[in-house]
Order: sequence, then C-alpha cells, then structure tokens
Amino acid sequence: PQDSKFLVDGFEVPTLYHDLGFRSVIPVESIDSLELSPGGFDVSHGRATSGIASVSTRAGSEEQHEQGELSAGELGVLAQGTAAKARYVIAMRRSMIDLLLPHLIPEEIDLSLATVPRYYDGQLRVDRTLHFTRAEAIVFARMFCPEGRFVFSQRIGGNHA
Repeated sequence: PQDSKFLVDGFEVPTLYHDLGFRSVIPVESIDSLELSPGGFDVSHGRATSGIASVSTRAGSEEQHEQGELSAGELGVLAQGTAAKARYVIAMRRSMIDLLLPHLIPEEIDLSLATVPRYYDGQLRVDRTLHFTRAEAIVFARMFCPEGRFVFSQRIGGNHA
C-alpha cells in the first residue's frame, strides 16, 4: 500500500478505505468512475510504483434526493439536487461501533488494546455552469478522519465548454 497512490478527483488521499478496509471514504452514490492503473505507468504520477487507484466523483442529480442510513456500523446521510442553478451532492458519515461497544461490553473487560474502527467523513461537490463565460465551475471539498487524523482537501476549478 505505501507504494500505491490513491486519487479522488485528482487529489492524493492517504487511503480509499477506513480502518480495517470495510468502508470507502467516498460514498458509492458519489462515485462516477474508478480507474485502476497497475505498475508500469509514466513518471507524471510521481512516486507511486505499484499502482494507482483513481476515483472520479459525479455531479449531483437534477432531482432532489435525500437518504439516510443508521446501523450498528455507521450513521450516514446524503443529499443531492439542484439549488440556485447549481447541482450539489453533500454526504457525511460517522462510525457507530466505537460509540456502541463501551455500552455493550462489561466494564471489567479491558478494551485498551482493542482496535475499534472510528471514522468521520464528509464530501461536498457543487457544479454550476457560468453562462456568461461558457464555462463550468466546480467546487469540491472533502474531509475525513482516518485513525484520528483529519484530512481536508478542496478544489475550485472548471471545465471550459
């Protein structure tokens, strides 16, 4: 893994999955494409030697849609739609098992050496076509907290029509 590179919309991220590899840092509903490049690529990708996983996110739906999920594993919400002539996707998730275990396991059991998945993540993508310049502006921000570290990235850019 240390020789691989993970990209989300061109941003390098430390990993595509939270602790223990059971949940992606990007909700499935936000993914447009996934491209895997095994070793043997050119030097434009920097120091990666064993492979690159590149995820592209998608713009929000033109129709408004909200969803939520609550399980023993996590709490998540996602909303997408159109507002002020812009399409948006916003999603937030938080692990729940780290909150539940202390209440389910007797106090006399020592959990100090146990690894319990704990994560937070959030994404916001806003797409808007700028009619006066015939260009599209994209604002994308992402935050996630793997292993207690917060990572924040943002992109403000566009594609010319």
